[in-house]
Amino acid sequence: MRSTKNKIKRADEFCLGWVCTVVDKLNKFTNSPDEQKAIDNYVANLKWGNNLKTISREAIKGSAIDDFLNGRRAGTGVEIQSGIAGKKSGALLLETAI
Repeated sequence: MRSTKNKIKRADEFCLGWVCTVVDKLNKFTNSPDEQKAIDNYVANLKWGNNLKTISREAIKGSAIDDFLNGRRAGTGVEIQSGIAGKKSGALLLETAI
């Protein structure tokens, strides 16, 4: 039987994977090549400071990686579509069955 704490961690990894996939799709949908290049340059030149922690590969459990990858896989079922002409509703996310 899995503890509640472990279930929450695993769900968080799944959600993180899903969000990463959808954000990638949104970036491709909304950014022109010039905008994406500017974003990439900005991120490459960010100064993160000394507050970041490093973790060893041994600290990441296989189940967490599996949960993240399952979330990534689930995120591939999301379709991003433009709103209907004349309506300013923005992009729409549609989940399709995998």
